[in-house]
Amino acid sequence: MKTFLISLGGFFAVVLIIAALIIGWFIYSFVFVDARTERQVNRLDEYKTLREGVAVTESTYDGPQLIRDYGRVPSKGRDWLLQPDGTIEPGIRVFDGDEAVAVRRLPMVYTPEPATEPGEVKLGYVEDWLAEDREQPPEPTAEALALIFNGRSVLTGEQNRIATELGELPEHTLDGVDFADWITPHLMVVAGGRRVDGIVSNPLYQLRYPELTAHKIADDLYYLFSKTPDVYRFSEQGATVLVYFTGSLMWGFGGDVNKPEQSVIRVYNATWPEGQDIAQFSFKAGTVRGIGYQQGKLTVVTDSTRPSGVKQHEIRKPRQWQIAF
Repeated sequence: MKTFLISLGGFFAVVLIIAALIIGWFIYSFVFVDARTERQVNRLDEYKTLREGVAVTESTYDGPQLIRDYGRVPSKGRDWLLQPDGTIEPGIRVFDGDEAVAVRRLPMVYTPEPATEPGEVKLGYVEDWLAEDREQPPEPTAEALALIFNGRSVLTGEQNRIATELGELPEHTLDGVDFADWITPHLMVVAGGRRVDGIVSNPLYQLRYPELTAHKIADDLYYLFSKTPDVYRFSEQGATVLVYFTGSLMWGFGGDVNKPEQSVIRVYNATWPEGQDIAQFSFKAGTVRGIGYQQGKLTVVTDSTRPSGVKQHEIRKPRQWQIAF
């Protein structure tokens, strides 16, 4: 009996020690989450090339200081509402009983961005729309044709009213679209939620229009409500550059405390009409905030400024890179 009680006591002691270690680890992780994340960042490679023949070098940045990215998507990716009568209008659902359905609207007119000077870096739209000397993006006109994404259904809209049903997203792709943008007049990229066995991810696909055939680009993006992919169009060079963001680094809990771990650069041109990932930059080098393209080389501007909700949140000087391919 004595031996049994000693064994039982030893068992409970081991259980208590394990429980204390687990609780201690959770407390440590909560209190020192910023220090752990900084160590994680320091262990990352600044960049990786994803295609043979691609070379990355760092150069001196002499452009303007970037406006802080607070980790929110500006009005460029705004929501729209589909009303029961088939009309669509800008807005969001504000109560559960609202009969309107939240949808995504993508204008069907492919309009390249305004031309820039040769070699000029196009900064991400966060800077464009938040800068004090720039106007807000214009509202789409009621006459504009558009694609409307309602769950997996893809519809066409005209004069802000549903016109026809184009089809559905292929099965096993997305349950709904939270981001959409054109690459060419017949190719678009879309991202949204996908639930499998209770686990929600945000895959990124490119869709062929109008067939709606899909090709997966990434299994899971960084939070789409905080950072959507960026599309840079260079009409003179006949190229489009897609930058998408994966992984998540967390310095705390609540507020602006997260940043994407990786920024992946994908090029569409005559050589790669279906797109090719050529390089990725980790947050150690900085999140990609701007792209320029001249003479077969990309100029990439990255920003390693920490989130505004952490201790070391001062705005850091951007870094600049050249990618030859």
